[in-house]
Amino acid sequence: MNRVILVVFLLIGLAFKSGHSQSVATPLNNAWQKIRVSNRVPIPLPAVQESDVMFTKRVWRYINLKEKTNAPLYFPIEPTRGRRSLFNVLVDAIHTPRSTTPFGTNTLRVFVDEEFVQPYTDVTSFDTSSMMRHLVPTTSASTGQTVFDTVYVKSFHISGVKVVEDWFFDKKRSQMDFRILALGLEIDERDLHPSKRTNPKTPLTIFWVYYPEARHWLCNQEIFNPKNDAGRISFDDYFLKRRFSSYIYKVENVHDRLISQYTNGLDALLESEKIKQEIFQFEHDLWEY
Repeated sequence: MNRVILVVFLLIGLAFKSGHSQSVATPLNNAWQKIRVSNRVPIPLPAVQESDVMFTKRVWRYINLKEKTNAPLYFPIEPTRGRRSLFNVLVDAIHTPRSTTPFGTNTLRVFVDEEFVQPYTDVTSFDTSSMMRHLVPTTSASTGQTVFDTVYVKSFHISGVKVVEDWFFDKKRSQMDFRILALGLEIDERDLHPSKRTNPKTPLTIFWVYYPEARHWLCNQEIFNPKNDAGRISFDDYFLKRRFSSYIYKVENVHDRLISQYTNGLDALLESEKIKQEIFQFEHDLWEY
């Protein structure tokens, strides 16, 4: 009888040990499990009807990632502790299916132009989440003909982010509001090819994404908050709360030209500030005191 009881206890002990060994989870690199940002969905923005819009102006902004204020978009160069750069987040989204988007696609679509007319057909260029294949034209030393060298764009190559947005006054809500339409990542082509480093700066926008569609991925990825580690916000919050530093390099105009095409240097920055002030002043002048 005692042997039977001993065998039963041994079997129970082995079963408990086996179940315990199988349930061991991967150690958390944090004091608690972070689920606040990863489980988010995009916050619906107020609907806007054309009949309610009494003023609108389209502007193009440039976010310089070399500025300290914009460092959360540029760093970390390599993914670390759950944080990634904007480049890595967008490239991951191009590979990652998501069935909850209302745009009829499982992955983030990529475009060559800011008006979303020409899709980026060679999506295989995005080899992994950390790099993107790119062809750089160069002149062959032997034949003198133009050939294309394959180089790889990585996170540290991204020098700036272009933002296309519409500012408008909604008379139904009596409020000046905005909608971000597109994000474009820019590089300096000289950084990709050693032979071009002595040439003048050659900015190149490598791809564009439709921001309302990208929100479904941006809202699930946290971005560094320098004021409070516990108060991490998402990339979507970062853009909608206007936490970045930027300047306007183009405004809708009859010639469809950039500010740099009719002024430069300090005058270009003053023109950018003038456009910002005009948008603010329009709303301000509608109120009586």
